[in-house]
Amino acid sequence: MAPGKRGAKRDGQVITDRRRAHPVRAACPGGALGHHRSMPTWIDTHCHLDAPEFAADREAVRARAARAGVAHCVLPAVAADHFEGIRRLAHATGDSYALGIHPLFTPSATEADLARLDQALGAHRDDPRLVAVGEIGLDHFVPGLDRGRQLFFYREQLRLARRHGLPVILHVRRSADDLLRELRRQ
Repeated sequence: MAPGKRGAKRDGQVITDRRRAHPVRAACPGGALGHHRSMPTWIDTHCHLDAPEFAADREAVRARAARAGVAHCVLPAVAADHFEGIRRLAHATGDSYALGIHPLFTPSATEADLARLDQALGAHRDDPRLVAVGEIGLDHFVPGLDRGRQLFFYREQLRLARRHGLPVILHVRRSADDLLRELRRQ
């Protein structure tokens, strides 16, 4: 049977009229982006690799993830003091990063931190590794967190994301209705 006809094979892939072999995958040994027929490739869209508990073996943790098929990670910041460190770590590991103030860090956050976020987003707007504002959101699970304060920082960061043309990485715990209501208002 000729290529492209129902049941034809190329490189072990059955090609039908409805499903053609992906041109990049067919042309690249092992496929594009590290695709491998025996192991799926993963992207970790939310990896706090900068957390203190990984300090002792951060490189080994990332290497184990790579061996397990995690080709790429998005490293979200949680506080303004972490912005530069998360950026450097993403560049060192070949990953992407996001800058933002996590709802669990809003008790110690200030309006000056929002100004720092705005400045950092502007300063790194041409950095292809900067992919989002995050991790931001609302947490109604942890007792004692000031919901009004969280909401203030969430709203302001949504505005900054829109101003800088970036998507957001959201933290949502027992707060979906409030979080979505604010997204709709933006």
